[in-house]
Amino acid sequence: MPAYYPLEEGLRWQYDIHVMTMDGPQRKKYLVSNLPPVQYGGQPLNVRASADGRRMYYRVEPAGVVRIGESAPDSPPQLYTTPRLVFPARTDTHVTWTDTEFTVTLEHTGPPEHSLNRITVPVVLQYRIEATDVEITVPAGTFRNCVRIRGVGTTSKNVGFYVGHTNIRVENTEWYAPGVGLVKAVREETTTSTVLPRGSYELALTAFTRD
Repeated sequence: MPAYYPLEEGLRWQYDIHVMTMDGPQRKKYLVSNLPPVQYGGQPLNVRASADGRRMYYRVEPAGVVRIGESAPDSPPQLYTTPRLVFPARTDTHVTWTDTEFTVTLEHTGPPEHSLNRITVPVVLQYRIEATDVEITVPAGTFRNCVRIRGVGTTSKNVGFYVGHTNIRVENTEWYAPGVGLVKAVREETTTSTVLPRGSYELALTAFTRD
């Protein structure tokens, strides 16, 4: 289990992210690294930090690797009410779980006054392990025996005056390599709104190093 979501200190990942919104394509870089474990509230926590200083806190439970909180730069951890499973202990293809995620690509700059219209709502995704022997090539190389996970969720919301009521669907597919972790992710977000009908992003590993 930890082999697909490694938490040991000194691991570093660099990703390219290609985002497509109704305003067009954007390209970003994402850097993340594992820091030394910390003690908080009487429990040891594994720590993963992004380049902007945000930190995520994890522990390994019987169900798998769970994220139990996060923190902004120079702030103490804020623990979740309910830990979020990020990778299950078992990698059988029938294993399923749920997670609540927010939409991130449904945005468009337009009237009034050239303002940013954005749909940011929670969606419960039902995740399932689809395959455990996938080969995938990304800029960092070719990875074999990867686990492919797919999550799908829908919701129906009144999201504001310029969009109104709309149905939202999110589909997220992720590939995890043994000993490395996440190597690729593809996310599609669609709605029944003509104002913000779709958005997507693709994340791909460009470098993986160990201190």
